[in-house]
Amino acid sequence: MNLLSNILKILKLKSDGRSSVNWLSHHIPKTAGTSLKLGYVSAFGNNAVKYLYAPDEVKVIGRGESILLPYGTQILHGHFHAHPEQIELYPNAKRIVWVRDPVERAWSLLGHLIAVQQFKHEYRIIQEEFGDNIEKQKLDVFEFFLTHPELQHLNRPYQNHFSKVPISDFDFVGRTHCYAEDLKRLSKEMGADIPLLQKNVRSSGQGLPENRELYQRLLKKEYSIIDGFM
Repeated sequence: MNLLSNILKILKLKSDGRSSVNWLSHHIPKTAGTSLKLGYVSAFGNNAVKYLYAPDEVKVIGRGESILLPYGTQILHGHFHAHPEQIELYPNAKRIVWVRDPVERAWSLLGHLIAVQQFKHEYRIIQEEFGDNIEKQKLDVFEFFLTHPELQHLNRPYQNHFSKVPISDFDFVGRTHCYAEDLKRLSKEMGADIPLLQKNVRSSGQGLPENRELYQRLLKKEYSIIDGFM
């Protein structure tokens, strides 16, 4: 009976593409994940990459549960949280993640919210407070963004993402401020030449003051998690 069960398990892996998954690429928002996605497609081909951005799929994978994958999928890439059971599902897979200075990441996220996500509840909270002065009072908006209780969930990505699998358990941790250098390191690790492509890039810290002590203090828990990887 055990032999039959093992055979059925192998057949199931082959049928849904799990056995070919070699990389779990966790895209934390505003950490160059869109550029990396384009690089994967160029290096491995579109059929090798499964994008995980649809909310339903992201939630399922983030719970450590399986989804149906096309046969030949080598890379899962998207906004899914790391979960220990993912390695049980994809035993050949290694984990990839990129991190960014927390203040610069939050500043970039705020810029993205203001520029293209005005339909969101989080933007409306800011607009109710600042009205038409959002761009004129950008630093005041930023402090509000970092401290308002209903916006806190946007500013603790590392606390959320590494809550079940610590960053030390990842096989590759890239640094966005060393993107070109670390992309070469990742290419070597993956055995493919991933091109340097830039998409959806927002300036790292343009408009922020030189003294960022206040913001760093507000994000000290985020810094403590990636300390040693920056």
